[in-house]
Amino acid sequence: MDCKIYGRRYCRHFSGSSNLTEAGIGLKHTNNLELNIAETGNNNQYKELVEWFAELWKKPQAHQGKTLIFKDGSRKKVNFKQYLIAEIEKIFIEYTPRDIYYKILFELFGNQILEIENNPEFNRQIGRLENTAIFHSLYDFQKKGALSLIRMLQKYDGAILADAVGLGKTWSALTVIKFFQMQGREVILLCPKKLESNWRRYKEDQESKFESDKLKFFIRFHTDMNSDRLNSYNDRADKLFCDDKPKLIVIDESHNLRNDKSQRYKFLIEQILQKNQDIKVLLISATPINNSLNDARNQFKLMVQGNKNYFWR
Repeated sequence: MDCKIYGRRYCRHFSGSSNLTEAGIGLKHTNNLELNIAETGNNNQYKELVEWFAELWKKPQAHQGKTLIFKDGSRKKVNFKQYLIAEIEKIFIEYTPRDIYYKILFELFGNQILEIENNPEFNRQIGRLENTAIFHSLYDFQKKGALSLIRMLQKYDGAILADAVGLGKTWSALTVIKFFQMQGREVILLCPKKLESNWRRYKEDQESKFESDKLKFFIRFHTDMNSDRLNSYNDRADKLFCDDKPKLIVIDESHNLRNDKSQRYKFLIEQILQKNQDIKVLLISATPINNSLNDARNQFKLMVQGNKNYFWR
């Protein structure tokens, strides 16, 4: 049994096996199994423990420093007592809700941010996008979101833009469309018919504020997901859906296609997505989950052309 005593005022002391180290006080992971007891004794017991504890600090070993080893391999010797006090004080810092929110964001997306910043080829590609009117019109949070979407589409061939209502999903998606248009991809937008004007006004030759970007994409509706209606337009896009050209499919209000048993869903999978060898899918929805997690799963399946086994990889 390896026992330690920690005394405090008011005749209180803690006895147990934990060392007065980072691991012992819970600042660092350890495989040790510790047993500690907090006690309130009489004055005589407390006095004897304090005297015993004070004698320990008269020994030279009690004043040895601690060597810190940093990630780059460098070392620094510090006063252990002051170091331990500083580490304990960190536990009691009162963080603001904003600090905590930023910490959560960094833990969730920090690797993505670092990957973008440390990728010269990606930054070279983004250089052209940064000179467009649509990119300059975005808020900073939209720019970061658009770049993250582009990177996910490059790596996984699919991504979902699920910002809340009013956060500018349309402009963020137009930025992604412009990037892949510059990469030589044909862009097909699927949306509810009632939202057609929201998108058409930004297309080329519509005299929008983004006219200089020459945004080009074909528009079809969710209700067009059958052979007769899909090819009933006069924009010469009928062959586009099944040719070998690399494509980006953008699905606005993708939660409307959350039922994988519906004919529209099956047509989209079998007659469009699976018939293209090089296709990327961007989903847009402020409410990707309506009733259950299956809603999100079925939308994610659109990114992988209905291949359930893809999610095991």
